[in-house]
Amino acid sequence: AIRGGTVRFSGRAAGGGLQTALVTSNAVTIVEGGRSLDEMVMYPSPFRPGGGRTLKFRQMPPQTAVRVYTIAGELVFEAAAGGIGLVEWDGRNQDGETVEPGVYLCRVESVDGRRKLRKVQVDR
Repeated sequence: AIRGGTVRFSGRAAGGGLQTALVTSNAVTIVEGGRSLDEMVMYPSPFRPGGGRTLKFRQMPPQTAVRVYTIAGELVFEAAAGGIGLVEWDGRNQDGETVEPGVYLCRVESVDGRRKLRKVQVDR
């Protein structure tokens, strides 16, 4: 699946039934970012880290900051969405260790200062 970015398409085009030519499109930019935090989606919940699975924060405005905290307020993860409005968390803390099962708070803040707070249940 394409998560955003720039792609080009190539193929053969036939003209008049006799000649074919290789044709490449202009760059097509796929944008997933939302215009506001109201469009943000976060899934899956509950989240089970490992096996390549990630918790996804999608459709956010570019440069939105995502911070994940324990229920005690300890920061375990932070990242900023790029131009496509996507952040993925693999369930590891800042030391690279898989977090313990429990409830985590996800604070999302856009560059205009708007904030959302979400909860996620992390299971084994």
